[in-house]
Amino acid sequence: MSYTVTNLTAGVKYTFNVTAFAADNQTTGAAAQISAFTKPDVVTNLTVSNRSTSSVSLTWNLQQGINSFYTVQWTDVNGSNKVNVSYTTYTVTNLTAGGNYTFIVTAVAADGVTVGAPTQISTFTIPDVVKSLNVSGKNTSSVSLTWNSPQGNSSFFSVGWTDGNVSEQVNTSTMSYTVTNLTAGVKYTFNVAAFAADNQTTGAAAQISAFTKPDVVANLTVSNRSTSSVSLTWNLQQGINSFYTVQWTDVNGSNKVNVSYTTYTVTNLTPGGNYTFIVTAVAADGVTVGAPTQISTFTIPDVVSNLSVSDKNTSSVFLTWTLQHGYSSFYRVEWTGGSATPLPTSYMATNLTAGMNYTFSVTAVAADNKTTGATTQISTFTRQRSFFKVQWTRDNVMSNATTSQTFFNITNLIAGVNYYIIVSAVAADNSSEGNLVRISSYTKPDIVQNLTVTGVTTSSILLNWIKPVGESSYYRVQYDSLNMTLNQTSQNTTINISDLTPGVQYMFRVFAVAADNSTEGSYGYISTYTRYCYIRVSAVAADNKTEGEVVTCSPYTRPEIIRNLTAFQISTTNVSLNWAAPTGKSAFFRVLYQFNGSLIFNKTTKLTSFDITNLTPGNSYTFKVSAIADDNFTEGGIASLSTCTDASPVLTYSCEGPNRTDALLNIIWKQPFGSNLGFNLSSGTYISKTITCNLDCNHTISNLQYGIPYNVTITTVACGQSGTLNFVCKTGFTDPKVPTNPANLGITLSSDQKGTFVQFSDSLLNSTNGDITAYGVLLSTDFNSNTSRADLKYTYDDWKQKTSQTYLTVLKLNENRITRSEMIQIEIGTDEFANGTNYKNAPLVPNQYRVAVVVFTYLYISNGTVDTSLSFFSITPFAPDTINIYSKSCKSLLCSQSSLSQKQHCMKVIFI
Repeated sequence: MSYTVTNLTAGVKYTFNVTAFAADNQTTGAAAQISAFTKPDVVTNLTVSNRSTSSVSLTWNLQQGINSFYTVQWTDVNGSNKVNVSYTTYTVTNLTAGGNYTFIVTAVAADGVTVGAPTQISTFTIPDVVKSLNVSGKNTSSVSLTWNSPQGNSSFFSVGWTDGNVSEQVNTSTMSYTVTNLTAGVKYTFNVAAFAADNQTTGAAAQISAFTKPDVVANLTVSNRSTSSVSLTWNLQQGINSFYTVQWTDVNGSNKVNVSYTTYTVTNLTPGGNYTFIVTAVAADGVTVGAPTQISTFTIPDVVSNLSVSDKNTSSVFLTWTLQHGYSSFYRVEWTGGSATPLPTSYMATNLTAGMNYTFSVTAVAADNKTTGATTQISTFTRQRSFFKVQWTRDNVMSNATTSQTFFNITNLIAGVNYYIIVSAVAADNSSEGNLVRISSYTKPDIVQNLTVTGVTTSSILLNWIKPVGESSYYRVQYDSLNMTLNQTSQNTTINISDLTPGVQYMFRVFAVAADNSTEGSYGYISTYTRYCYIRVSAVAADNKTEGEVVTCSPYTRPEIIRNLTAFQISTTNVSLNWAAPTGKSAFFRVLYQFNGSLIFNKTTKLTSFDITNLTPGNSYTFKVSAIADDNFTEGGIASLSTCTDASPVLTYSCEGPNRTDALLNIIWKQPFGSNLGFNLSSGTYISKTITCNLDCNHTISNLQYGIPYNVTITTVACGQSGTLNFVCKTGFTDPKVPTNPANLGITLSSDQKGTFVQFSDSLLNSTNGDITAYGVLLSTDFNSNTSRADLKYTYDDWKQKTSQTYLTVLKLNENRITRSEMIQIEIGTDEFANGTNYKNAPLVPNQYRVAVVVFTYLYISNGTVDTSLSFFSITPFAPDTINIYSKSCKSLLCSQSSLSQKQHCMKVIFI
């Protein structure tokens, strides 16, 4: 017996009565009663309405029926949790960040027992923020990040970054990441957030900003140098930066400046100093710097000052100077025909020619041996000589003579005597003498007389001679034995040479020696054989005792003549001989040579080659070689060969290109040691005829160009190989050509909002008299005078102080003379100084200005201005047009109604 009551309302308390009926369907018994609640309906629309790192907010509803309250259940680190709530919302707190939670919500009837079906939902709490986000490293293209794990749970991390324009993101499971492919010198913002295990729930991002390092500075170069400044240029090939730091060290210590551009000029440096400059790119945070780039250079040494000639004579000039500022390693002193590199501030130039004008250039050189300062020059004449006085003395007897040549042959002297010789240059007043040059020398003793052989044995030869004319101290006797040259001395006029080889021919040379033990006269010589016998034949009488005269002879046949005699390795003083041994036998070889028919040399050797030294350059020698048999006596036929030693090259010379004459080279040289047939000079396509001369030689090469170094060759011509001397010599300078008619100048003046300009054709830089090395603009407010060379010493400051009405305002080096366009334009009034000078291109003030152009073939700056005595230049006439500066008070550009005095106060520019 059962019954199911349907269509009830969920969660409602119902009371049920059950009564029994009799069969009459009317009679009922007492009712049995029971009460019960229907189960509440299932919770619907259970959702997570909010989450944090430690809480989850839930919402739901009950669509049908009623209930008394709800139970919310979940599990955390403390175990299972359950709460009863009266509303359809609940926030669960004290949860773990990044944790996965399942929440169960059930409706409960009013009896507190009857529950509906549970509804559940799962979700993650939000992960916490990562800790200690830090930049652990960075370079020009990457930034490395590190961080610590957040509290609670997390599955992985997202790393995002942006430069403000482009954003990117990556995921990583580690707590570090290096972001690559970044741009140098850029600020990036990095975000790191933790993700829960659902790969969707993300925590709040930790944020940090950092700059990548700027790129290294590239192409750091020195664009310009002066005595007190160095100009640097560079570029940044990749990325960006905010500014650059330039660092260097000077006498005041370390220096550092910030610059915004890729150029900087460091000033107030010490001349001739070695400086290292370090340039670094800096990011916009002012802290992040790129790798440094450095370059070292020397400032230009200061120009030497107070260059003066403190002493001079006919052959030398003594120079002194000072270096007022900075450093130098040494100095370069140059003059025509010579140069030197002294360390102190003085130098004695010697071996000069009397009465000649020498220009000496002195330049300070820095410790890199390359960087040089501006050159200071001084010109002076060596003392003029009229003639030379030659004096010689013997035994307190003095003789003298004069000569205009640089050589003198003293005759009628006594042989073997010591003479004291004094040479001095005498000036044109016939009384002033230069420094005395002293020398002591012995005349050569005379040749010994009547050299004879007075005794010969198998092992000795007795020589006798007569004392030579003049004086001698002793005698030296020279002879050859077994391939050796032997010497003996004698105080007497006789000597016995012993220990000789039987049957050998000996050449004896006897020299008279002076008292200095070195000066020898020409030798007398004689050749003879020692006695020799291998076969003795004599007649014996019948008594078997009495013996006749002994007859001797040699059993050796004569050796054959040597073969293929040749000369090789010929130089100015050496000749090497080579030959083939003859057919048959020989013991050794005899080598002789002759000059002008006289026997000079007699040696023996067992080799088939021989080196002959100490010959005279350019001479023809005859060499003779013969084979000698084992008896050291029997000689074969003689092979002979004639050849010439090489000519000696010129060793002493001078070359000068005179100024303000035709473009030519004057070359002087001295005869080299030895013999020659003359000299040929060549330079480029020019070749001279053969030049013959005595001790001093000279030649002029003309039809050249001004200011050009020429390669010159002097060839010594002789019977053998020619000797050559190669050197470089520079022609002099002269003033350039300029038009003399103002109408032909081609100078035009123009003006616009950008400035005032002087323009002229590059044909004005006429190179007929040499390349134009510099040019300038001359301004004048003097309308009554023409241009003058003296105008170049005046600057804008002189004009401003009314010292002069004319001044040089622009001075430029003609650096682009090879690639220059047809027109040259110069802006007036840039307020810049010409490098290394006092010339200022100052802004023009109201006035009327005449314009002329100055061109230089050689520019020399002294004390900040053009040295007109040492520079070579020409000035054009003043141009027909003028520059007129008007004041603002003028109401019209032409100011045609104003007086001249009013015009001179205008700020506009017109041309008349």
